[in-house]
Amino acid sequence: MSGQQQIRAWGRRVPEFVNFLVQNTHPGVIRLDGDTASGRAYMSEVGRGCDGRSGVNSPSTTTATSAPRAPGSSPNASTRSGTSTRAP
Repeated sequence: MSGQQQIRAWGRRVPEFVNFLVQNTHPGVIRLDGDTASGRAYMSEVGRGCDGRSGVNSPSTTTATSAPRAPGSSPNASTRSGTSTRAP
């Protein structure tokens, strides 16, 4: 899944298969280096599907780096991010 359209379409379908989903985000560190900032947050999830199954996702790490953006560009134009899953 990539792009805003696909992410929005998936988000609209979530209530069809998820009874509830709780995401816990624990802030990490933000590092500043001149005009550039980078940070990391730790997230875990617990939820239950409409079919009664439930589970806990392993903690994952989300990182983002932001640099100055060009005038007139979108607010997210200079942000890179990624997610990796780590074993508990």
